Amino acid sequence: MRKLKNDDRGVTLVEIIVSIAILAIIVLPFLNAFVTATKTNVKAKNEMNATHLATNIMEGIEKNSMKTLAYQFNYPSEGFDVADGFNISDGSSACELLKKSGKFDNVKRLEDISAEIVNKDDVITSCIHKTDASAKIIDTSLWNFRESDAHKYYFYMSGVQSGTKKYNALVTVDAKSDAESDNKVKKYNMDEVADMSAMDANFDCMSADKYSATNIISAFNNMNLGFSVQQSDIKRTITIDIEKSGAASNKATKVTVSYSYSINKNGVRKTFPDPNSALKDDYTMVIYDNSSDTVNHNLRNVYLFYNPWYTSTGALYNTCNDVIIINNKDKLDCTVNIVKQKTISDQSELSTKESTYKAYVKVSEPGNRTGHAYTHIATNLNVNMGAPDNPLQPGQAIYGFNNNVIQNDVKAIVDIKNLTKSNASERLYDVKVAVYESKASLDDIFNDKDPVVTMTGSMGY
Repeated sequence: MRKLKNDDRGVTLVEIIVSIAILAIIVLPFLNAFVTATKTNVKAKNEMNATHLATNIMEGIEKNSMKTLAYQFNYPSEGFDVADGFNISDGSSACELLKKSGKFDNVKRLEDISAEIVNKDDVITSCIHKTDASAKIIDTSLWNFRESDAHKYYFYMSGVQSGTKKYNALVTVDAKSDAESDNKVKKYNMDEVADMSAMDANFDCMSADKYSATNIISAFNNMNLGFSVQQSDIKRTITIDIEKSGAASNKATKVTVSYSYSINKNGVRKTFPDPNSALKDDYTMVIYDNSSDTVNHNLRNVYLFYNPWYTSTGALYNTCNDVIIINNKDKLDCTVNIVKQKTISDQSELSTKESTYKAYVKVSEPGNRTGHAYTHIATNLNVNMGAPDNPLQPGQAIYGFNNNVIQNDVKAIVDIKNLTKSNASERLYDVKVAVYESKASLDDIFNDKDPVVTMTGSMGY
C-alpha cells in the first residue's frame, strides 16, 4: 500500500493577512452597528428621560395657579410640587429670572432689598410681592402676584433628577403670545376684568348690578306720567354708604349700596322707588357688616360691579344720567373699586357707546379739609372696553369731592388709579418647557442652545 505524503508546510503569512482582512470586512459592519445602536440607545434614553421630565413639569404647572406657581419658584424651600425629581437636599434649585440687557438675572424679592430702601415696592422685580418677609404661601393677605409690564415670566430649575441623570429646565409663561393674530391666549386676555381671587370677606365686600333698565322704564310708565318714558329720561344714582356704628370703643363698619332712579321732565318729578315705601328695601343692600367680628377686621376694599347706562352722555356733572355717590362720613381709609361691566358683545358698537359715555362720581367726606381724601378710587372708567388697546382713551368719569367739581382740584385730593388688577386680563397663558443638560449654562439657555426636548402647553390664571 502506497503511503500518502503529508503537506506540513503550515499557513503562509499572506494567507493569515487575507483571512484577517476577510474577517474584518465581515465583522466591522456588525461592530459599527453595535456601537451606533449603543449611542442611539443612550441618546434615546436621554431624550426619554428629558421628555418624562418635561411632561412631569407641565403636569405640575397645570395643577397650580399662576400665583402659586410663581410663589414656589421664588420660595422653593417652603415646598415645591412642580417636578417630582426636584430635591433641594440633593442639589436641586429653583428661582424666577428677569430677562434684562441680553441675559438672565435673578429677580429681587422683598428680603433681597436693603433695609435703608424706603420704597421697597418700587425695587422688587419678582412677580411675588410680600408685605411681610416672614409670610408663607398660606398667608394670602400678606403677599400678592404682580403682573409684569411685558406679561412674560421666566422660571428656572436646575439639578432635577429624571431617570439616571439630572437636568436643568426653563419654564416660560407668556400672556401676550406673538403667534397668529387670532391666537386664543391673546384673544382671551384682552378684556379688562377685576381680579376677585384676592378678595377676603374679612376685609372686602362687593355689590353687583341686578336691576335692568327695562324694568325701571316699565315702573315709571306704570305711573301714567302723561308721556312715554325712555331710558334717556331717567337719572340713575348708585349710593355707597360707608359708616361706623356702635360703641366708641368697638365701632363696627357697615357698607350699604342703594339704587335710586328719578325723572324730571315736562314739569313732572318722580323717584323710583319711593323713599317712603317698603319697596325701597328691595333696592338697598348691606354688603359689609363686621359687628359680629370678634377679631375686629378693618374694611379694605369695596367693589361695585355695575352695568353702564350709555344714555348718560352729559359733559357736565349735573347733566350725567349715571351718578355714583360715595358717602364716607366717618372717613374710613379704604378703596372703592368701580368696575364697569361689559354689556354689549359687538366690539364696534361697544366702542361707539363707550366713546360718549359719561358718569359723575362724587366722594363725600363731610368736614374733611386736610386736602387728602380717605376714600381711594380704582376704576376702569378711563378705558374704552370696545377698543382697550387704543392709545387715545376717553375720560368717562367726572369727579367731585364734597362740593368741589373742579377736576384738577378733585384729582389732587382723591387718589384715583386704574382699576386694581385691571389687566388681570391675564387669564390664559402660553407655557413652554425647555429641558437642557445639567452642564448647560444660563447663557446657553438664554440663547436656547441645544435643548434636549421642548414642550408647549397652556395654563389658566
